[in-house]
Amino acid sequence: MKHSVIRFDTSYLCGLIDKSCGRREFAKAMKVSEGRLSRLLDGAAEFTQSEMVSAAELLGLDASGFTRCFFVEKFRNSKLLI
Repeated sequence: MKHSVIRFDTSYLCGLIDKSCGRREFAKAMKVSEGRLSRLLDGAAEFTQSEMVSAAELLGLDASGFTRCFFVEKFRNSKLLI
């Protein structure tokens, strides 16, 4: 039985990273490779809990920012069905 994979929108997180220090420095600060960070931000890999906490601490996120960075679903189709 296949289960569907939920895709998350990382655009807000990407913007914060790019504005703060850039992806290379952010990867170093998180102690992950640039490739790992790229896969996380592209949705090819899932963040671990410790990676989410580390990123939140580095970016100074509050609860609202944390939710916006890690728990906003990416919609496959932007058409509204009525």
